[in-house]
Amino acid sequence: PEIAFANKRHIDVVVLDHHEPHAPLPKAHAVVNPKRAGQRYPFRDLSATGVVFKFAAAILEKIGPAAGVPKHWLK
Repeated sequence: PEIAFANKRHIDVVVLDHHEPHAPLPKAHAVVNPKRAGQRYPFRDLSATGVVFKFAAAILEKIGPAAGVPKHWLK
């Protein structure tokens, strides 16, 4: 219900999850879960902390230099 509430207000939602997914997936802008069918991530048993860390690292890698984030923060 929270995602539907946000969608009605044109708020993009990204779901970060590490549980076994059940159909249907939430109608979010993106659902990041290493256990989703067809995922190629080599370790599907990441904890929630691991999923969030990898997501944050990907964002820093993509926009970090333009935002002035030091490259060593990725390590």
